[in-house]
Amino acid sequence: MLSSRDELDRGRSLVPIPGLIAMLGTILMGGAVEGQPAPGVPGGQAIEAFEVPIRAGVATFELPPEFSDHEVVLIVSALATEGTFAARCSLSPDQEGAGLLDLRSMGAEIPIEDLARPIALSPSALIDETLRNNRPAEPGHPMLRRGFSVRVRPGDPRSPSHYDLVDARLRAVGERIQVFVDDDDLALVGDDVLRTLVTSFDRRIHPRLETRIGTALDVDRDGRFTVLLSRRISLPFPQGSHVDGYFRASDLDHDLPRPLSNRADMIYLNAELQAGPYLETVLAHEYAHAVLESRRREQGGSLLEESWLDEAMAHLCEEIVGQSTSNLDYRVSAFLSEPNRSCVIVENEHRPGRFRSHGNRGASYLFLRWCAETIGDAFLLRLCTQGEVGIANLERAAGLPFHELYRRWTITNALESLGIPRDCGERFHLLGTLGDWPMGGVRFAVVDEETPEQFFSLEGTSSQYLRLSLSSGTSRHVAVHCDPAALPQLTVLLVPQKHPHVAIDVVVKEYGPELSTLVARIEERAGLSTALEQLSWEPGVSAATLPRSSLAAWMLHGDALHSLFPQKNIAPGERLTSLPFSIPSDQLSSAPLIFRLTSRTNDGNRSVSWAELSPQTPPGPTHALRSASLERPRVSSPGPRTLPPP
Repeated sequence: MLSSRDELDRGRSLVPIPGLIAMLGTILMGGAVEGQPAPGVPGGQAIEAFEVPIRAGVATFELPPEFSDHEVVLIVSALATEGTFAARCSLSPDQEGAGLLDLRSMGAEIPIEDLARPIALSPSALIDETLRNNRPAEPGHPMLRRGFSVRVRPGDPRSPSHYDLVDARLRAVGERIQVFVDDDDLALVGDDVLRTLVTSFDRRIHPRLETRIGTALDVDRDGRFTVLLSRRISLPFPQGSHVDGYFRASDLDHDLPRPLSNRADMIYLNAELQAGPYLETVLAHEYAHAVLESRRREQGGSLLEESWLDEAMAHLCEEIVGQSTSNLDYRVSAFLSEPNRSCVIVENEHRPGRFRSHGNRGASYLFLRWCAETIGDAFLLRLCTQGEVGIANLERAAGLPFHELYRRWTITNALESLGIPRDCGERFHLLGTLGDWPMGGVRFAVVDEETPEQFFSLEGTSSQYLRLSLSSGTSRHVAVHCDPAALPQLTVLLVPQKHPHVAIDVVVKEYGPELSTLVARIEERAGLSTALEQLSWEPGVSAATLPRSSLAAWMLHGDALHSLFPQKNIAPGERLTSLPFSIPSDQLSSAPLIFRLTSRTNDGNRSVSWAELSPQTPPGPTHALRSASLERPRVSSPGPRTLPPP
């Protein structure tokens, strides 16, 4: 989007999907989660949530012996919106005379009222008013050729010297859409791409968004929305960035001269996009930006919405269209894999490592999706019609301050990632799949007797999720240290049943030119008989700029998984080594591979264990990188046998 105080355009990358989890109910900070009803475990016991104060960057408390049969979860969050902050969590034997307060005694219970459902105008009333005021012109005969000002050089987007005039030919016309193709790219764009654009826009995107947030302003009064296909749209962006499309808010501005504005309701798409669901998703995402900006301009808003919120809103619109999750699946998974590096709020998206970060996009989307599901259908329209931006806009639409919304969202993430039963309706579950992409919930770091201290960093508006494992019959001293500049927030959850913990590491046994052979080694750590459910892996793409077409996830479950190990279940304290399994060697060369093992106890409690493999160089000696929870060499038992099909 663009304005005089910001860049005149931003590369857009997209995202769709169904929603997240319903609100937890009333949270009693320093007390139990209560409400309608309180979340619980299969046995019916309530889960407790505590807000633990962090003073001068330190929080300490005692966990008494009776918590040894609980799942204890810590969520350490940074509410500061910029910066990288050092933190650590440690678990040690309780020292007599230390004077630490029991977790349940750390202050008065502070009831937090239920999340309000603000009602100003009903969504239908707002939409009706929008449609009355924004009647597009009747479609006429479109121009067969047209010139568009396109930014092709990096630098200040307000400089006319950074633009070229792109000559384009009309290649497709629909009821409410017209598609122009750069003369230099005519041979690239096939009829299947043109049919996909016209059909999806006229039959799904335009009518479905019209009923929720209206339509784009018909700036040039030609009765149709314009799409330009050109490879040149990616030229001004950082080297290595892959740009599939974008929208420029300046194009809606009649007062800006060319080349700074085309004075048309339009978007720009990469001519290399192929026909299929992903193309529909990109089209829906970029058109949504045009509609959202149209609503802001109707309200007299002169402020440009902050990019993190504007992108998340466009991703919500993709869900309304509901055609594909291919622009969201890998982003959500990138956030879940590295929640402490994935920011909800990104104030400076051009800071190194943040431009078009997949993990950041996944975090912002899931957070806003949770807010929308909690508040109701009016939420999205309120966000683009209030005349405010950023956090102030969010808080006004939600009726709660950001720190409370953020805390409730992180609690939801933690519980769902432990498989706590929730009514998810038809949407995806954080331990399920998004489209065909397997999810693993948020990644927990484990603090136990073997790893009594975890060091980690937090980006602004991100969280580290930790599981504390306690020995039976002993008290434990918990200490959390975090840079005070992070504006740290600490939440502790007590789940009255232990969840499985099967540590995993992965070893490359043989690196070949086409196929490589791997072995997984696992150990049960929670003292529970546990069934192995699923092994999945994917490239680590949080800050990568790989195109969507090069990203994929792989999964073994059922008989395919059970054929790797000598048995389907792992006994308390047992260690197992898988048979060798093969993967294409190019999966090991481009990015770290993240492995996830999902397991379940007999009573239905679930958890996910993680391991990583660094990118591999050409064949060399056996290389292994253990997961963070494996700190000492493991004995293999039994040895590899035959190589199963990949």
